[in-house]
Amino acid sequence: MKQGKVDAVVVGADRIRCQRRCSNKIGTYMVAVLAKKHEIPSMLRRPLTTLDLSIPTGEEIPIEERDAREVTHIRDQQLAPEGVPPSTIPRSM
Repeated sequence: MKQGKVDAVVVGADRIRCQRRCSNKIGTYMVAVLAKKHEIPSMLRRPLTTLDLSIPTGEEIPIEERDAREVTHIRDQQLAPEGVPPSTIPRSM
């Protein structure tokens, strides 16, 4: 973005809630802020199944929990010591 090599940003959404607000997992906010800073158009793509007008705020959206192996292993190779909570492992590993 800084070098002007990005023409547009497209992100997804886990839920579109009332007042046309979207909620997504970690990372989307940062991408949107950077796009705005660099005056790059950003847009949201989502299936209709993400629309839920009964949700008043993002607090009611359940956070998806995934298998810890996504951050502790690469294929069958263990990267983190046994018993280390995945939340303490940097995603860049």
